[in-house]
Amino acid sequence: YVAWNYHETNPGEYDFSKAKDIEYFLNLAQEIGLFVILRPGPYICAEWDLGGLPAWLLQNSTISLRSSDP
Repeated sequence: YVAWNYHETNPGEYDFSKAKDIEYFLNLAQEIGLFVILRPGPYICAEWDLGGLPAWLLQNSTISLRSSDP
């Protein structure tokens, strides 16, 4: 999974350093002969808080995090 809230903890501030470096992870997997099934967000479900959506989205009243209304 690629959780949005893991890489953008604050609006507009992205972090792909160290353990959050997706490109490094993919290259390392290839180097050691592993296949990767990459599942990017925004909503990943899994065991992440808010399904991987950043908590700061809750502060925006114009955003509905999960809705059946298109």
